[in-house]
Amino acid sequence: MERTSRALASHIPATKERQQKAAKYEETVAKLINGKNLDDNEPFDVIKGQHAVEVKTVLPGAKSVKVTMHPDSLERKTNFLHDKKMTGHTVVIDARGDKPVYHYKVGVGSFRLSGMQTVKAAELKGLIT
Repeated sequence: MERTSRALASHIPATKERQQKAAKYEETVAKLINGKNLDDNEPFDVIKGQHAVEVKTVLPGAKSVKVTMHPDSLERKTNFLHDKKMTGHTVVIDARGDKPVYHYKVGVGSFRLSGMQTVKAAELKGLIT
């Protein structure tokens, strides 16, 4: 019950404006790594060769230092990676400050930002090859 209360208290609704901002960051990551930005109903946001990238954006107003993935989404992504023999990556863009901060981790799942590698945007291309 306490966990549910905390989740409800920290929930920030996904407005159209917030979704559009997040979509722009997905496009940015696709351009940075020379990948293909996929539609919303695909398991991943960006594909580059045998690499699938999940892009998460932390927008102003969010207090969380963790990005989470729903168990059904995680299973869908894991199955996709296995079936296609691809490598999964997670990129989190923390856009709460003056300049966005990029975080990277190989794999998919729920991660604390402190457990991810902080990188410059230009470094993503070398990490997702």
